[in-house]
Amino acid sequence: MWALRYRRQDAQILILLYYMACRGGNFSGLFTQMITLGRERLIEHLLAGSREGLFRLKEDPAVLAELIQDALFGAMLYAASAPEGSVKSPELEAKWKKFIAALTGWRDEGAEPVIPRGDAVRKPF
Repeated sequence: MWALRYRRQDAQILILLYYMACRGGNFSGLFTQMITLGRERLIEHLLAGSREGLFRLKEDPAVLAELIQDALFGAMLYAASAPEGSVKSPELEAKWKKFIAALTGWRDEGAEPVIPRGDAVRKPF
């Protein structure tokens, strides 16, 4: 959803980062750091979800984090690069709900989106 929302701005910069990382040098190190930190954050979320009884993990959290991150990169590249209007946010969100449910056993019974929309404002506690 992020890549759709920021398709004309930040998403294109991310594609450039991927391209530059393929060429080596400083961008390769930046990309490696981005991957490592992203996986660490995903592992933290997976462990927290498991600890709180939201997730039933059948694989090592590190393996699941790698799968989720690889899928996120593919989805972001596709959403940012596909012809404008061909990728619909509700369809993409439905796919991600199924993907996350398949990996974690999580089911969302609520009406809230997995990733809040840009115009959503969270109220303080």
